[in-house]
Amino acid sequence: MAGHGERQPVQHPADGWHRIGSGGNEQQRQQDADHVDEHEPERARARGGGVITEEARRFSARVQDVHEWLATRIDDLPEGAATSSDASGPDASGSGTSGPGVGDGAQRLRIAVQDPCHLRHVQQAHLPVREVLGRYFDVVELDDDGLCCGAGGAYSQQHPEVAGAVRERKVAAIERTGAGVVASANPGCTLHLQAAGLDVRHPLEIVAEHLDGGTQA
Repeated sequence: MAGHGERQPVQHPADGWHRIGSGGNEQQRQQDADHVDEHEPERARARGGGVITEEARRFSARVQDVHEWLATRIDDLPEGAATSSDASGPDASGSGTSGPGVGDGAQRLRIAVQDPCHLRHVQQAHLPVREVLGRYFDVVELDDDGLCCGAGGAYSQQHPEVAGAVRERKVAAIERTGAGVVASANPGCTLHLQAAGLDVRHPLEIVAEHLDGGTQA
């Protein structure tokens, strides 16, 4: 698997090349070319910048978060092995999103999902994360409605006290789920929450470990 934020050109049969990213603001900027209106050329010239071209729009249309790309091919993903749920957490039944990836009657590991701000509020691509994880796990939602974790890029370094206070609220929301593992698709959020002692991993790292038979929650 490529490192956090790396983009890899991926080709699926008969659908051409896509630029696949995971958790980076550069990916967001690449997608932004497809979200401008007819006044953008005038605004660009006024601020001394370039104009969004049709070539840029076509490129933007082919940039996807890796979870978006996988969610449209969910049936191509391998079946998952039977797992046991987190014995220390609440009962898994009805606790979150689930899919067909484990054996009949198997209990599924519970994974809490923390949405990076850019993925949820800017790219609005947070739901595919749940689709991919839901094939193998019970996805547990936080009750804070997408509250920032406090990382904010360099914000946590520039304003550590405020970032720490915001993180405390996020940690409390995670702990209320009872899940032992947290999925976050952004390296900044991951490092910020790991510093608070949580087991935080990229969603696809969790999936890969599970398919290798190693994910514990």
